[in-house]
Amino acid sequence: MTRTQAVARILREIGFRPAGTTLDDTIISALQEAQRELENGKTLPRSLMVDWAVETVNPPLSYIELPTGFIRESEMPPRYFANNSGSLPVNLKRVSYVEAEEILAGDGRLTTDISFTDLTPAPPQFYTISPGSTSTLIMDFYIPVDQPYDIYFGYFKRGQKLISDIENEWLDEDRGAPDWLIGEAGYRIAKSLRDTTAMQSFDDMRKTGRASVLAGIIAAELGEADEPLQMGMNL
Repeated sequence: MTRTQAVARILREIGFRPAGTTLDDTIISALQEAQRELENGKTLPRSLMVDWAVETVNPPLSYIELPTGFIRESEMPPRYFANNSGSLPVNLKRVSYVEAEEILAGDGRLTTDISFTDLTPAPPQFYTISPGSTSTLIMDFYIPVDQPYDIYFGYFKRGQKLISDIENEWLDEDRGAPDWLIGEAGYRIAKSLRDTTAMQSFDDMRKTGRASVLAGIIAAELGEADEPLQMGMNL
C-alpha cells in the first residue's frame, strides 16, 4: 500500500472526501507523526527488524557506532565469536553505566584514580547503549578491545519516512502494520474534525492492527523456539 492509497483510505473513512485538497497534506503529516510516535513505543512490527547486522570494533576502540535509524536491539543479545573462529558465540549482556562501574571495580580494574580509557585491553564482556560524540548512538563495551571483533546484533530500525509516495515498512501489507498506522493517523484527523463516528472506526482499526502485530510477534517467537539458531543466515 502506497502513501497515496493510505491517504485515500482515510478520506474514505471520513465521508468519502475528495483527494487533491489541502486535507491531503494534513493527513500526510498525521501519518508521519503517527509513525514517529509508534516507533518510540514498546511494540514494533517485525517489518522493522534487521535480523542480523555486523559491525567490527578495532583496537584501541571500545565501541561501535550503531546504524542510522537504530531504535533498539531485538530479543537476541549481541554476540561475537571468540578469536573470530567457528566456536560458539559469546553473548553480551546489556548493563547500566553504574553496573559497568561495579563490574570493573569488582574485578579490581577500576579505582577512583583511573578512567575507562586506562583499562587493559580485553575481549568485550558487556555493553551499554549511549549517545556518541556525534548524533549517532554507540554500543559501548567500556574496555578497549585487544583485537578486532565482529559484533553481530539484531535490531529494530526506523521505517522510511513518508515524505514521498512510497510503500514503507509500515504500509507493507504482508509484513508491516498498515491498519495500525492508518488507524492512528486517521484517529487524529477524525478527532480534529470532531467526527465521532470516524473516530470510533479508526480506533477499531488501530486496535485490530496492533493486535495483528502482537499475534505476529508471538507466532514468530514460538516458531523460533522450535528451530535452531543459525548465525549469519539472514546477513
